[in-house]
Amino acid sequence: MEHEEREEIPWSNLVAHVEEGSDRRWYIMAVAVGLVVVAFVGLRFLATTRGGAPQAAIEVPPSSTTTAVDESSASEGALIVAEEELTSAADLGTMHVVTRAEWFVADFFTLDGSDVTEADLRAALGDGLNGVDLPHDDEAMPETFVEWARAVAVRDMQPSSFEVDVAYRAITAVEGGYERSAVSFVTVGVTMSDGVPLVDVLPVPIDPWTG
Repeated sequence: MEHEEREEIPWSNLVAHVEEGSDRRWYIMAVAVGLVVVAFVGLRFLATTRGGAPQAAIEVPPSSTTTAVDESSASEGALIVAEEELTSAADLGTMHVVTRAEWFVADFFTLDGSDVTEADLRAALGDGLNGVDLPHDDEAMPETFVEWARAVAVRDMQPSSFEVDVAYRAITAVEGGYERSAVSFVTVGVTMSDGVPLVDVLPVPIDPWTG
């Protein structure tokens, strides 16, 4: 009987061949992808070249819109200057007089028992009204709050004296709640003293519809 010879191959050699075959496939795939990328870039480059060289940048003249904005800004500046010129010292004095009259009427008819309210009223009075009685001195007066006060007319009486008509609405405490009164009108006398508006005539009720 013939002796059969068998060739034995180590397992390590088989594993090496498998890994080597696997690595080669990855290399082939990588080379294929690289070729595709190179071909794509080349086609893009050729298309750009055939389209012609890029044109030189064209200088664009300044936009007319920018000029229009600048002119608009200049016009606004001129308008602001004109408004400032129109606001004279006399106009500012009148504004202060109106503010004093509205403020005084609001505090004069607000009877909330606050010492601050009465102190503000006393500070707003001119020398001729020092020590005058105020509604706040009467503890029997019902609690009252002024909802709003607005000047409706200003008359320059000269020199430095003004009459201001003020409309206001008050809310008075009543049994079980509060009651909003009808709109009332008063005239307040205000005098400018060293640039400070002071009240020289206490509020006097008027009928604005009869003149």
